[in-house]
Amino acid sequence: MNYFDDVMKRANVMELRAFLLDGAELGKTDSRSYEERLNSAYALLCRHVPFSKDYSEADGDVIEALAIFQDVYTELGLRAGAKIALELLRSGAKE
Repeated sequence: MNYFDDVMKRANVMELRAFLLDGAELGKTDSRSYEERLNSAYALLCRHVPFSKDYSEADGDVIEALAIFQDVYTELGLRAGAKIALELLRSGAKE
C-alpha cells in the first residue's frame, strides 16, 4: 500500500471534527447515525421540560446535548464542504 492509500485509510470526518473543535484526537467514534445522535440529544433536553428543580442535572444534560449538536453539525458541514469542493473541481476540469 502506498502513502496516499495510508492517508486515505486514516481520513475520518469524526477525527477531523475532533481535531478542529477540540484540538485533540478522537477518543472513540460514535457508530450511530446523525439522526440517532441528534435524537439522543433532543431526548436529553426533553427530560427537563418543563424545568426541573435539579438544575445541576439539567446543566449536565444541556451541555452534553449541545456537544452532540456541535459534533453532528460540524461533521455535516465538513461533508458538505467536501462535496462542494468536488463539484468545483469537476466543473473546473470541464472548462
